[in-house]
Amino acid sequence: MTTKLFDLEAWLAGTDRKVRREGDRVRSVEVSRRFDAPIEKVWTAWVEGWKTRIVSGEPERGATVVLELGQPERTTSRILVCDPPRRLTATWTYGDPTDVRPDEVDVRIEEDGQGTRLTLVHTSESGAPWADGVGAGWEAGLLMFDFLFRGEDPSVIPPDANPRLDALWTELVGRRG
Repeated sequence: MTTKLFDLEAWLAGTDRKVRREGDRVRSVEVSRRFDAPIEKVWTAWVEGWKTRIVSGEPERGATVVLELGQPERTTSRILVCDPPRRLTATWTYGDPTDVRPDEVDVRIEEDGQGTRLTLVHTSESGAPWADGVGAGWEAGLLMFDFLFRGEDPSVIPPDANPRLDALWTELVGRRG
């Protein structure tokens, strides 16, 4: 039995990334990818995967949930918008909630004539140097989601995938203009 090789270069080329700035300050990072599936299937897979990370709270509009994402700290989110199968928006606080305005994560799922596009935008008002790690982290999550969504074995993802994503996002966030 042969193992199917994963083409990281094709993955990188097939994923769209954006950084939005106000002056020198990064305000949001965006990662987007098209899937060859109907919108309802992409929505269900995304939401079901997200629900498996909830350790407390109910996943409904207005509710607060705590997520375990395999990081040193948990993430607390309040669900702001839940509009199946098109949009899920939540606050995003890594670690213990503080008085600082929380980040916001907006996931939009849209049919685009060739399949379904999932676009994730992470916005922060904190001004902290966060964008490169957040962009790389969300893209790594989207990569894992893609494998699981297609029913493929994620163990074929090469060990250099995360360092490559880190380097790519560090360069992208560091670019001006």
